[in-house]
Amino acid sequence: MRLTIVAVLVFLASFISGPLSAQPAPSFQARCSELKESMAALKGQEERELVTIEVVGPLEIVREQNGLAFLGLCGPPYPRVLCITYESNGRQPGERVVVVGTIQPTGEDFIQLDPCLHYTPTPEDKD
Repeated sequence: MRLTIVAVLVFLASFISGPLSAQPAPSFQARCSELKESMAALKGQEERELVTIEVVGPLEIVREQNGLAFLGLCGPPYPRVLCITYESNGRQPGERVVVVGTIQPTGEDFIQLDPCLHYTPTPEDKD
């Protein structure tokens, strides 16, 4: 009985000791102008497994509807990016943001990130 309890505690401690994450670490951070090249480097990986990316740029669209927020950035000649999240946090078109999320394959010129988070760029983020 004691051995079972110790084994369970060791097993649980292995999960608690490291950081927990619902998504993998981002594969890359890119500006709108770098997206096509960065996406090509994934070589279709996003169609086979969970892939997370970060995109830095100004918001083109901010919409809230039915409990969801849709943040759109980039656009022709670059792929459009749509971040689907729960709150816009008062963000406005033109505001520079970083969106980070899991790629949902949708085509060469459109990148959907769902789930997606967003934050104000820090000095470590691309300009």
